[in-house]
Amino acid sequence: MAGAARLLRLDQSQLCHALGIAGASSPVLAIMKWQHMPGPAIMAKYNAWTGWTAQLATVAALAARRGFTGDTTILDGEFGYWNIVASPVFNVGNLLDGLGRDWHLDQVRYKLYPTCYIYHAGIQGICQLVREHRIDPAEITEIVVRGDRLMQTPNRMGVEVNTFADAQFFIRFNFALAVFHGDKPSPAWQLPETFNDPRIRALVPKVKLEEHPEFENYVRSAIGSGTVPILWSSIVEIAARGQRYTVEVPAPRQQGVSGQPRGSGRQVPHQRLVLADQDAEGRSGHRPDPEPREAGRCHRDVRPAGSLSAAGGDGRRRPAFATRHLPRNCGLRFSLKARMPSWRSAVGTMRL
Repeated sequence: MAGAARLLRLDQSQLCHALGIAGASSPVLAIMKWQHMPGPAIMAKYNAWTGWTAQLATVAALAARRGFTGDTTILDGEFGYWNIVASPVFNVGNLLDGLGRDWHLDQVRYKLYPTCYIYHAGIQGICQLVREHRIDPAEITEIVVRGDRLMQTPNRMGVEVNTFADAQFFIRFNFALAVFHGDKPSPAWQLPETFNDPRIRALVPKVKLEEHPEFENYVRSAIGSGTVPILWSSIVEIAARGQRYTVEVPAPRQQGVSGQPRGSGRQVPHQRLVLADQDAEGRSGHRPDPEPREAGRCHRDVRPAGSLSAAGGDGRRRPAFATRHLPRNCGLRFSLKARMPSWRSAVGTMRL
């Protein structure tokens, strides 16, 4: 939204209306229904696809420039956007801190495996055990992966893989596949030749999922510290040759836009994803911000910024279920209601 407004050179009033138009038109949180759907996987995961979201932002900015009005208080008060999307809290600092100075495009990450990200630590652990102990797949009698409770939602529990969407989300299939191909991630993981492989199919029933023993403690700690309450780490145990081999992968690897790996398997406090050029608080060093004169320069001038996932707090307890079930890509987690300083006052001075 801000990028479209900048390129169209909207004034303060137009930008406020554009934000109101976009906020009132944003997609619903269909992920809540999606993750409770058993059976074949579908291709509409969030109902907030990047392309549609970008299109909405562009249309909202164009409409505001032509005089179309929107709710300029869309973020404010007891019934603001944070409540519309069922967030229990709102922290205006997530929106205003570093506005016009800190940029986030450079924090785009690329998955190293063509699966749901919550599976990645388990896949890495399986690969590590098979490699280090030279385990023959035929010797495996059981694979146990302990992780976040979300790993066991109905939409992930299918075992009959018939489409590429099934291959992306059926978790036991992915852990069985990792035994054979985990060190070689590629689009071939989702081909019929792969998901019909009789060796993989035979291993799927041997995969068992359990909740991580520290799951509840982690969720409470994450909510209290303002991090996303999803446990990305996993404990993997493989039974083979009459022995049990175990490893814990605390933070799955990820790939930054520069092509360099992010994370090294070290324990990261509260699972914060701290980039190499950030300090422990997630702050980045920046050179003076440029004044881009053309769209072609914008991408070259962006730089990383701190996490937007932190939840501010007024110290009050919130319903645990409301926080727990927020989608992990929901950037708005707020805490202020009527005491919030107006975000509109900052719009006129921000430099995008």
